[in-house]
Amino acid sequence: MKHDRKKDTRMLFLLAELVLGIAAAGMLAVMFSGEKETPKAAVIVSQSDSGQWSAFVAGIKQAASDRNIDVVISSTGWLTVEEERALMQQEMDSGADALIVQPAPGTGTERMLRETAGNVPVMLVGAGTAAGDAAPSFPVMMADNYAMGEALAGMIREDFAGKLDGRTVGLVSRTPDAADAADRERGFLDGMKGTGCTVQWTLRGTDEDKTEAIYAENRVDLVAALNTGDLEAAGTDAEARRIHGALVYGIASSTKALYFLDHDNVEGLVFPNGFELGYRSFAEVAEKLEHGSYRMQSGDVSFRTLRREDLFSGEDEVLFMPQ
Repeated sequence: MKHDRKKDTRMLFLLAELVLGIAAAGMLAVMFSGEKETPKAAVIVSQSDSGQWSAFVAGIKQAASDRNIDVVISSTGWLTVEEERALMQQEMDSGADALIVQPAPGTGTERMLRETAGNVPVMLVGAGTAAGDAAPSFPVMMADNYAMGEALAGMIREDFAGKLDGRTVGLVSRTPDAADAADRERGFLDGMKGTGCTVQWTLRGTDEDKTEAIYAENRVDLVAALNTGDLEAAGTDAEARRIHGALVYGIASSTKALYFLDHDNVEGLVFPNGFELGYRSFAEVAEKLEHGSYRMQSGDVSFRTLRREDLFSGEDEVLFMPQ
């Protein structure tokens, strides 16, 4: 039986046409289906795995789910300006269509953000750009840092019924070149004016070895810690009886801070709403990604003053966490 080469050639030709036709149909289906790749936003904050960001991340993830947008939370330690630049570039190279960024402390942050982001939308969280920089050209979502500092001073005045003459306070602000810390300190100091209470010392920088010596050699009546890490450190020192009876107050947003409040190692907290911060910042980004002409808006999120008796009173039992 003879092999029909012409028949084989025709079969191969028809098969090739069929494959090409299927491929073309697939391409046309994609082109005209109206379906687009799911947009993606990346979140870059210092020490992203620490407890201070738990409610914030919950808010981010809830908003991402509600808006059907992918989100990546970069795993970070303490970020410098240059490290933040590298992370932003890495996330954009990996396909991020928008960025939510906590500005790294240090001068030049504003310029770095503009140069690195280019046309990629950026929402800042927690603070504007570093103290000393120009006003940020990006939208900012944050609790009012100056007002939180004032509220912290207000708690102390209330607890002492205004009788603070001769009292001393130690101020813990380890990141003074960050705009949020600078604004909180300014609000606190303005709030303490006229009380007769004096600042005995201010602990700056990240040298943990200084802390115990300062507490021992320059004893104070009060300690005011201006961010979550500082408050947690002061609460730990109070629990270990290393602060020689000083009463601790502070601004913080972690469950560990609430633990210290519950165990009387901290007298009072100003507690920003982390869930709202995450949800609203992501909602603005989502709006921008869905409607390119939309201009993202800055906003203030809420905060509360808390004492131990507030922790388990009805609606405050789950303090700003998602229901």
